[in-house]
Amino acid sequence: MNAKVDTVITLEWTFYHQGVQTVDNYLNSFQVLVSNIEYTNSWTLVVKFCHGLRISIQNQIATMSYRCLSDTDLEA
Repeated sequence: MNAKVDTVITLEWTFYHQGVQTVDNYLNSFQVLVSNIEYTNSWTLVVKFCHGLRISIQNQIATMSYRCLSDTDLEA
């Protein structure tokens, strides 16, 4: 298979997750992973990234003001 297909399978079928990585390491590995594909909707990438975070971190994000997050910028 090619890198694009492998990446889509990883993101869509195996539910790519943070696991024991720090958020920074997860962000870096996520960015490397998605650099192989051509997703044009940055909001989709932000949703996929957030979905892969540990539940405790997802809960913290959920209780934050919506103005604290960016719909298009993973770094935010």
